[in-house]
Amino acid sequence: LSGLEVQEFLDKPQAPSAYGLDAPVVKLSVRLSGGKPPAVLEIGKKDGGYFSRRPGDDAVLKLDATKVEEALKAVKEL
Repeated sequence: LSGLEVQEFLDKPQAPSAYGLDAPVVKLSVRLSGGKPPAVLEIGKKDGGYFSRRPGDDAVLKLDATKVEEALKAVKEL
């Protein structure tokens, strides 16, 4: 996942459904040390584009679709 690249920061995003975030294709949860709550990232797909956000955060990031598809393929091969 370290290869994911942000193409655009959407500072005035539309509703989550406009980015496929109402039904994310990926929901990544990373457990942090020290008893901290996990870090969560959702990735949605809409019209061939990939978008991400943290649950409860209004900010939406447009991701490089090629990099996301490479990462998803690598995860499926695990």
